[in-house]
Amino acid sequence: MISSRPAPELAARRGDLWGFDSLPTLLAFGALLALLGFGPASLSGFWPSTYDFWPQALFLLLGAVGALCLALSPHARARFEATAWLLLAFLGWNLISVATSSYRHDSWLEVARIGGALAVFFAVRALWTPQRALWILGAWAVGMAWVCLPALLDFVQTRNSRQFGPFYNPNLFANALAMTLPVAAILPILVRRKVNNSLLVVGSCAPFLICGAGLLVTASKGGFLAALVALLCTSLVIGRAKWAEIGTFARRNRAAVGISALALALLFAFLAAKTIVPRLQQARGAEDNSTMFRVFLWRSTLDMAGAKPLLGHGPASFPHVFARFAQAGYTRSAHQSWLQIAAESGIPALLLLLGAVAVALKKGLHRTKTADWPLVAGCCGAVVALLLHGNVDSGFQTTSILIFLSVALAVLVSLNDSAPREENFASRLNPFWLGATLLLALGGYQTQKAAAGEDANQLADEFGSRGAPTVAAQRAEEATALDPTSARAWSNLGYWRERSGGDGRAAFQTAIALQPTRAANWANLARASDRAGQSPAEVEKLYARAVENDPLGTRLRLERALWRLETKNGAAYDDLEFILALRNAPYGRYPALADWVNLDFARATVLLAPQLVKTGQKARAKRLVELAVGDGERARQRQAGNEAILRASGQAIDLDANADLETVAAQLVELQTQLK
Repeated sequence: MISSRPAPELAARRGDLWGFDSLPTLLAFGALLALLGFGPASLSGFWPSTYDFWPQALFLLLGAVGALCLALSPHARARFEATAWLLLAFLGWNLISVATSSYRHDSWLEVARIGGALAVFFAVRALWTPQRALWILGAWAVGMAWVCLPALLDFVQTRNSRQFGPFYNPNLFANALAMTLPVAAILPILVRRKVNNSLLVVGSCAPFLICGAGLLVTASKGGFLAALVALLCTSLVIGRAKWAEIGTFARRNRAAVGISALALALLFAFLAAKTIVPRLQQARGAEDNSTMFRVFLWRSTLDMAGAKPLLGHGPASFPHVFARFAQAGYTRSAHQSWLQIAAESGIPALLLLLGAVAVALKKGLHRTKTADWPLVAGCCGAVVALLLHGNVDSGFQTTSILIFLSVALAVLVSLNDSAPREENFASRLNPFWLGATLLLALGGYQTQKAAAGEDANQLADEFGSRGAPTVAAQRAEEATALDPTSARAWSNLGYWRERSGGDGRAAFQTAIALQPTRAANWANLARASDRAGQSPAEVEKLYARAVENDPLGTRLRLERALWRLETKNGAAYDDLEFILALRNAPYGRYPALADWVNLDFARATVLLAPQLVKTGQKARAKRLVELAVGDGERARQRQAGNEAILRASGQAIDLDANADLETVAAQLVELQTQLK
């Protein structure tokens, strides 16, 4: 039934809700601002790699609550245009890719994450009014400035120029800051339009200054370049819109403008000299490991995309599949958003996403000559920052960055909305948002199950480390009950069953069925089969499958070589030769971490040197031992730093840096004595 409430009474009711047509709309808008303000602090881990699922689960479940509020809001209608349809098509293509994924567990979780971020796009579209622009973009800028403050404080105290705050690494922190700077740059303009208070306008410059300083203390070359280009883009849009007014203001306030520019330049120069300049100087030399590692990484990712160009290997599959195509060392991301999307979800998915971005930019730029020019300048700059930085790192795989992209695209396309919103109180449930509520709740529930399963796995590991493998196996069984599609949970169960004296082969076989592309699953089954007394021929086949999925894995090759030596298989020396040949290949020359020392070369030398002496290659054995001793010395010097880096980046398990360092060093000293 259509309301017959008089217009003045309706207006008064709206005034009581601060300009919102209903309480659910007000609640949904508040949730959006809270997400933008607190998202950088809680949704910036690289979750497909670190398996920190709880923040994602809460994001999706709270998103379901927000979607329900929008479903109850009379004016929060879903608005569809080219960008919206292309984003939905991108999501749909990811769903199709999941059907062919080799590891659907993480693929489903990744689709849920993308869906949650796209829900933010539609929420901004539904809630958008020009009056709310300051609140939306202000929450974004303030949220990023807030997470910069601890990083700046740590820099002052430690002079550590590689700050990363709540983000997975400094480069992703820089990505988010490069996107934020254009938005923060237009904030004073939006504040000036809203209030006639010079103090508030000056105060609104703080997020820009804080985020700018935060970018410098990341010392990220890609972030620095992305920010410069993004701010240039923002400046060009502003210049095109207000060139005459800018010139007049500059002429009338020469002194103030000059002093401000000089002060900012000096501050920038001081911070840059301590942070980004040394990194740029390093990039000019032959020791720029970061750049060369990325070159070989991108070539490998291109090969991965070329293997399945249509549907990819499945969303979030990169950490599990990439090793088959690697030319350099192990890594958990492509360090290139667009190549990673193509490899995981297929080239059509990438084209759909880039098409959505292009349409939004085009629509936004059409509003440059209107009163919307500040919003066009800020959001275009933010999108350009991600487009550029996405060429050197995988920012798209960070939830807070994906949310920023969704907001920027939504603002750009919303500027073209001119049709009045019809009043309709007859239908209180919006079908689009009701469906989104159900889907977000389902995604949140599944992500919550994955989070609970990971917690149970961690508890199992804690019991195991305390010398209680039987209890650890029981906790691992709970993990598989909570999250039965997780190959990691089944692999962990098999591991603790073996440690408690049981048979873990069934669990390892289940892990392989769920995730056949991960070499560790096949290696686990090979070890268990060997302990169970299976024939060497069967164990050899299992190790072969493991090596097939990680052909450059030195630890895996070393393990197979040790097993072959125990079974009197001369092919062990082929594995050892293969490992040592990698020293001068991209794998050995450009490790994922510049200071990384791969002790597998030294371990392989310890095993191969005696055989070389037997075959009359004593001189070569001596050279290899000398190199291995040097590796040991460098590993000892960098041990504390390496371990700190590995813990901070979440790689302490996958890249076990200096385990048994002293044992290897003693073996090398003994070999040196024998070879004199």
